[in-house]
Parts: sequence; C-alpha cells; structure tokens
Amino acid sequence: MESLLVAQKRSDSPLTIKPPLVIDKKFLLRQEMIQLDHERELQHSLIEEREEGIKGIESSIQEVNSIFIDLATLVQEQAPMIGA
Repeated sequence: MESLLVAQKRSDSPLTIKPPLVIDKKFLLRQEMIQLDHERELQHSLIEEREEGIKGIESSIQEVNSIFIDLATLVQEQAPMIGA
C-alpha cells in the first residue's frame, strides 16, 4: 500500500502552468513588415513582367507599322502599272 501512495504522490506532482502567450507588438510589426516586403517584391515582379509584355506588344506594333508603310510604298509604285 505504501508503494502505491509513493507512486501516486509522484504522479500528483504539480503541473507547470505557463502564463498566457503574450504577443509582442514589435514582433507583430516585424512580421507585418516582412509580409509587406514579400508582397512588394511580388508586385514588383508582376510589374516587371507586364512591362516586358507591353514592350513586346510595342515592338510588334512597330513591325506592323513598318509592314504597312512598305505595303503603301509598293501600292503607290505599282499604281501606274495597274492603271495603264
């Protein structure tokens, strides 16, 4: 019976109760700043991709413009032959 009481007393050792989690405002601000930095980097990458796409479209439009200028020149040069 004594060994049972000793075992019971050992198992009844006081629990260590931790205080509620105190959230540090500085930590939260740091986390928010890190998140904002990641978001800013993502937005910057998206802007760069869009810029590259817009430059590609601009280049294509310039090529089409050049083709139309060449076509207009050909039509103007060949107009007398067709009318003759």
